[in-house]
Amino acid sequence: MPTETIPRNRWRDFLNEFSRAHEGWLVTVETVSGRSLPAVVMHDVPLLGVTEEPGGFVIATSGDSSHADKIVEHVTTVRVDRTDDGAERALELETAKGGLLRIRFRSPMRPELVDGM
Repeated sequence: MPTETIPRNRWRDFLNEFSRAHEGWLVTVETVSGRSLPAVVMHDVPLLGVTEEPGGFVIATSGDSSHADKIVEHVTTVRVDRTDDGAERALELETAKGGLLRIRFRSPMRPELVDGM
């Protein structure tokens, strides 16, 4: 399945649904700039959620006893990357300066197939 660009007027609703469906899932957060290789910001951390706030997008994660936020400012495009069977593989936030932040799932699968979550 191709990557889907989320229309700006749906960002808030989409992010609420995305966060509810994937709360606690292990993610790797990485930045991509130009032609360089992705730089890992966080690796295999539980996702608390992604929200659009006045100061930018907030990616909230948690660890054993810690909580970390990553703020992405000046987001111009929100995309979701899906596997061939429709499972969300990653969320991508593109910025006005051409940067990209990717929130990638360790094990992409459709939320309805997750047992016990």
